[in-house]
Amino acid sequence: MAIGCRLWFRLHTDDEETSSLTANVPLRRMVARRVLKQGRTRGLMAFRACGLDLRLLVVTGRLTATELARRTKISILRGLSHSCRFGPTKIDAIEQQWQLQNAFYAVLRHGDLADPCHEGSNLPAFLG
Repeated sequence: MAIGCRLWFRLHTDDEETSSLTANVPLRRMVARRVLKQGRTRGLMAFRACGLDLRLLVVTGRLTATELARRTKISILRGLSHSCRFGPTKIDAIEQQWQLQNAFYAVLRHGDLADPCHEGSNLPAFLG
């Protein structure tokens, strides 16, 4: 039985204006607010937006994780001012505690130099 899931999805866009989910501070904060809002009641443990990728770690079943991914995608797309879409969600089940620990660090480590303050993640919430 899975104790959690790791989710990964990618934004597809032809618009040069949105070359990244972390292109600027207001965009990073918008993504973070929307992910946190959707994940608040659905077992969100950690997330990080980097480039066109969004990775989430949830402590919940696959069905709830799928619903979180769907709602998060819709919420973020509504916040963007142009047409784009997310690709399919990749979901990896987490079966054991050591996998959860490794996934937690992997999600928060996933990043780029454009977001050194981790505004596109929930790391600041952990640090207070």
